[in-house]
Amino acid sequence: MAAKARGRVSLNIIFIAILLTASLVSIHQQEHLLQHHALQHSPLSHQHRKHAQRKRTKNKIRSTQQQTSSQANIEQSSSSILLKTALNTPRPIPDLQIKHDNERERCSRYGLTYTPGTPRRKIYWGASIADDTWHIIATQAIEQYGLFDTVAFVESNRTSMGNPRSLRFDDGSDNKKQLMNMFGEDVRVSVDYYINEDEGQSDQLVSLEREHAQRALILERWKMNGMTQHDIGYLSDTDELFSRDFLRAMQICNVPQFRSEGKHGHLNCAQPKVYGLVTIFEGSPDCVSAEEIYHPALMIGACIHGIGNSSLHATPTRNNDREYSWRTNDYTFHSYYSALHDKNNPPQPKTLPSNVYFPLFNAADFRRTPGGYFYGNDNVPLYIGYHVHNFFDDISIMRQKYLTYGHAQVDALTKPLGDLNREVNLMVRCAVNEEEDDAMDGSVMTKYKTKDERRNHAILRRKGGLNFLKVANYGYDGGAVPLAFRIQEYVNSRHAEMVDMVKKDEEARLLISLNI
Repeated sequence: MAAKARGRVSLNIIFIAILLTASLVSIHQQEHLLQHHALQHSPLSHQHRKHAQRKRTKNKIRSTQQQTSSQANIEQSSSSILLKTALNTPRPIPDLQIKHDNERERCSRYGLTYTPGTPRRKIYWGASIADDTWHIIATQAIEQYGLFDTVAFVESNRTSMGNPRSLRFDDGSDNKKQLMNMFGEDVRVSVDYYINEDEGQSDQLVSLEREHAQRALILERWKMNGMTQHDIGYLSDTDELFSRDFLRAMQICNVPQFRSEGKHGHLNCAQPKVYGLVTIFEGSPDCVSAEEIYHPALMIGACIHGIGNSSLHATPTRNNDREYSWRTNDYTFHSYYSALHDKNNPPQPKTLPSNVYFPLFNAADFRRTPGGYFYGNDNVPLYIGYHVHNFFDDISIMRQKYLTYGHAQVDALTKPLGDLNREVNLMVRCAVNEEEDDAMDGSVMTKYKTKDERRNHAILRRKGGLNFLKVANYGYDGGAVPLAFRIQEYVNSRHAEMVDMVKKDEEARLLISLNI
């Protein structure tokens, strides 16, 4: 019988047996563990303070050159297994050559057509980067090796909640040298730095406002690297990625959403986003969530701010009158662009104004504005991307994330791990090998119909884990799981590592609660 979704697990009960046999961990050791990462990312070093003072005028791009480097500082964790592949560069690109039969078959999987002789569109990828682990970065690099024209990372000297942090990928660092060598020898990789210490702004720019300002540098980098209206922009968080198969299809198939006209055209940039059903892994390749997200997204260059023809398109008002902020609601598809309607001759409800060039999308619009074409679900394959979530090497670092980034929790360092949020709760249930939920129906939406219902219940866990995804993709496994998760040695090692981290975290917390 299908197991019912459980609420948050009482980890004190689950691990009490472990406590009886575990070696004692002192309070001093645990406090050191919890604070270690916080100290690493506390006030900026003297060098970085001086650097920030030199940048006090406004956010700027610091140009970087792609570097060739040897393997550096590979972590002694399961991520080292992935890095052996990711850093084995240069290496052959198996799908580099265009083979008409293969491309025609690929396009048909997504309901698209193929015209022989069509050149591949260039893809410009961009993401913010901070404490993303090598698990995530290497998963990206293995999946996307040799695909992109540009990889544009942006790092900030503050978290999204405004807390100071040291730059991890600063010029000359081993981390940066390693990063620059992972995506292909002909791929232009850069790390630009958002350092804004302007009077008053470091306190005001928090949460989404800071994220929007930071992402604006990605579009500047794309423009600097020569992106055109015919190229594809690809915006994500570092732990979000499309499958290689889907991106190859977007490069060469006849994609209606990359044209303005037609039933599924973007209509002069009214609905230019391309996105789809993305499966979520929580902490381990074997911990598969039954919920999905709808990030990342693609967009044709003609509809991107700084790339498209600004003289043709309407200029929207923006929140807080900041050029990098999200457009106001009356300039979104959600409101059917009510700001652009003829007020003296209003159209029918839910109708777009006619013969209008809609606003170009800045990075905030790209990330937040609804409207576009959705791949997945009723298309084959079901999933077109992945969210590799909470793949940390140290639980204390994960706790620090939930203390200082979006949706910050003041007690994130001390509360039971399974109480941090529903996503971490799923990871914990997976770690203790709680019976899997019967979630083979393809979507959690069939069980909990509203957002409130979903928020108030534990996230269902996919029965069968990775094997479920191959079934869910109707027998086509080319995009069912990331290429990195086809390395069985890594899958086994990472899961065992995650289980051990969860157990040790709970042991330590129990000892503290009992004042041992």
